[in-house]
Amino acid sequence: MGRGPAAKDMVALDTRLDDRLFWRYVEPEPNSGCWIWTGTIVNRYGHVTRDYKIHLVHRYAYTALVGPIPPGLHLDHLCRVTLCVNPTHLEPVSPLENTLRSDALSALNARKSHCLRGHVYDRIQWSHGRPARYCLTCRAVFARQYRRARRGESAP
Repeated sequence: MGRGPAAKDMVALDTRLDDRLFWRYVEPEPNSGCWIWTGTIVNRYGHVTRDYKIHLVHRYAYTALVGPIPPGLHLDHLCRVTLCVNPTHLEPVSPLENTLRSDALSALNARKSHCLRGHVYDRIQWSHGRPARYCLTCRAVFARQYRRARRGESAP
């Protein structure tokens, strides 16, 4: 599939986006509906230079085709493809929501509901200014082991 023309056909060459600056670097993916950016890529996101400023290309496309992004919100890629510039695959969300929807370590930990031994996290304790979840079962086991070790007893 060649570059440019197929992408133009998808939106009948929307004149709000410059052909030289945008459409020549967009490759439509027919199965998912993603518009894959093939131009400059930095840190997994497409970049475009316009008026001597560097813009994230998915934000540039969304602003041109949908409208302004509400202040304080991020664009979440619903398709999970960071090189996708299709505005129908982008949703303005809060920074927290954007992080929790991702596969970042903080999001993965937030989704956990059980400890490594399979017990439900049933308590929250503040440690160093942050909440830490734990289960009472494991906490009690470790407390018993600690007390025995302090007394010099061997485990049963």
